[in-house]
Amino acid sequence: MKHVLVLAVLFAAAACSHADEAGVVEQSDALPEQQAPPSEAQQEPPGAPAADAVAVQMPRIAYAYRFAFRLAPDRVAALQDRHLAMCDALGPMRCRVADLQRAAGEGEHTQGSLKLLVAADAARLFGDRLAAAADGAGGETVARAITAEDLSKQMVDTEARIRIKQALVDRLTALLATRSGNIQQAVEAERAVNAAQEELEQARAWLAEMRGRVALSTMDIAYQSGAPLAGGFATPVREAWGEVASLSGKSLAMILIVVAALAPWAAALALILVAVRLYRRRRPRAVSEADAE
Repeated sequence: MKHVLVLAVLFAAAACSHADEAGVVEQSDALPEQQAPPSEAQQEPPGAPAADAVAVQMPRIAYAYRFAFRLAPDRVAALQDRHLAMCDALGPMRCRVADLQRAAGEGEHTQGSLKLLVAADAARLFGDRLAAAADGAGGETVARAITAEDLSKQMVDTEARIRIKQALVDRLTALLATRSGNIQQAVEAERAVNAAQEELEQARAWLAEMRGRVALSTMDIAYQSGAPLAGGFATPVREAWGEVASLSGKSLAMILIVVAALAPWAAALALILVAVRLYRRRRPRAVSEADAE
């Protein structure tokens, strides 16, 4: 019985892999038996609702919402704080803050962003309240979008993988508990159990993440100030004036850099010129005094 434990572990792993590959086929083969029509004795009365006869699984969809609001520069911070207060009013179990940013640019340009995780059953109504709050602050909704991702198949596959991996871990643990081989065989069996347990934990973490995405919808909110982005007569003029101001500022900055770089050398050159001039003035005097003597 030297290699009994190792052979048993390898057989269990192979059986699990075969079950994982053929799991979908087995489920599809068993489905007709489960959905077979009941016998006359088991059939419900004609007035019974059809929903009780067939169990329908609801799709598991992760929703993501995007909003963009434009308003006056001095009202961006107030509206962002208002949206934060609305999220806090729902409670931490139904609304959470994932990210918040706020920045003031040049002139009258102010922007910010807010990312919230809102309960899926309240997300759409909460989005309407966000837009209403922006309208009340004198702003406007410039963009609004909803995206949906169906995670039903991925979650069902992950749940099946978890059941298979859990059965494998249980079998390997039972074999390891009743081991009768040497130390090397015990080490190999322990490694097999650890590998299966690691794969099981990864599958559970992935399933928990998908469940979180389904339960809490993502809301990305952008705040911006300034003139509308659309065209018009004033838009090119405003953009050209902005370019002129930017170029003027860059030119002035370049002049300051050149002056700062040349100022020390100019001062040194001026001192040298002054010294040379003084030397030339004193030399003729010295020569004339020597000739007079």
